Amino acid sequence: MRKSEVLNNLPYGREEVAKIFDRGKEIQQIERALFQLKRPIVAVCGEAGVGKTTIVSKVAFQQVESGLHAVEGVVWATAKQRELSVRKRFSVSFYQKRIKHKGIFAATLFDLLYLILEVMESPLTKVFKNVMNREDALFDLQDTVYSLLEGRKVIVVIDDVDSWVLKERRRVFDFVQDVPWPSQVILTSRKEISTFEINGVYTTIISPMPNEVAEEFLDSLARERELKLKTEEKALILRFARGNPLFIKLSIALLSKRGWHQLKGIDALLLQQWDKENVQEYLYQSLLELLSPAHKTLLKEFARSVNEERSLLPMQSLYNLLGSSSPQKIDRYLNEIESTFLASVSKEGHGDYLRIDMHPLTVHYLLSGEGKHLRTSGRQR
Repeated sequence: MRKSEVLNNLPYGREEVAKIFDRGKEIQQIERALFQLKRPIVAVCGEAGVGKTTIVSKVAFQQVESGLHAVEGVVWATAKQRELSVRKRFSVSFYQKRIKHKGIFAATLFDLLYLILEVMESPLTKVFKNVMNREDALFDLQDTVYSLLEGRKVIVVIDDVDSWVLKERRRVFDFVQDVPWPSQVILTSRKEISTFEINGVYTTIISPMPNEVAEEFLDSLARERELKLKTEEKALILRFARGNPLFIKLSIALLSKRGWHQLKGIDALLLQQWDKENVQEYLYQSLLELLSPAHKTLLKEFARSVNEERSLLPMQSLYNLLGSSSPQKIDRYLNEIESTFLASVSKEGHGDYLRIDMHPLTVHYLLSGEGKHLRTSGRQR
């Protein structure tokens, strides 16, 4: 299969994937699972910002570019409407960047199935384009996609499955379970996907960078932005970032935000902003500014629960807090909360409770102005 014949809607080109820093081992693991072990479903899991999407984009792009393994098409889909990012070069603010490529967005299983038809240039695409009742047409569309994939080598990438509302995520998992071989599916998720959720799934965990690699990455970003970091300043950033590539990028953006790029060295007085844990609290504050009042209220309630060592929060309390019991609205709130790296929540007890996992520094920042007694212990994410 020549590369010009590989149908695709990849949102990332050669320039973006070329910037991947020292992730060759992880890329090889995914390719081995797909093409040597011949696993039908591969889940790429890891904490937010660790580089899951970037790594998978490299794997997918290599198939489009090389035409190896007789791949006929690569379909990229995401339910994520915005992504936390920093402006290029000398950043002045954090922002939530809208997903520009409308050709990759899929909020429901119907959207995903239709996207597969569209990318694979099926003549049946027009049949489902303007259906009035999607629920009634869903089974026919799903059978059509299965028939389209039968005997064809198509890689379907579903990025950030955490962004799907729970109902649609279950539907998607059921769909990928029955994707006919030799087509394959790659999923990215912050939470590990178990074989209980998807039978036979092969999971690859993406870990943060080792210290020496993180330092090389930090040095490369500093050179790109013409920043000269002192040894103690580098140590502070590395301790804060814990090997997370996005946190390293955000740290450099914070430096640029303060205008320090205009200096040959960093002014010691400005470094006071970064003393002790201030750097992490400053990042949290910047992230918090992106949230709506309802989300901030919800986060404070989570912080109180953690501070009082109440790890489970009744869903009824959440309904009262947000003034709604709509599952779609609740899932949307929780997904946006998690996407800020401030908290991790999961449903337990048949969906009647939320288990909350929050960094102690986040708890401190959210409650420090309320005169609360803050516990110094806490479970670190």
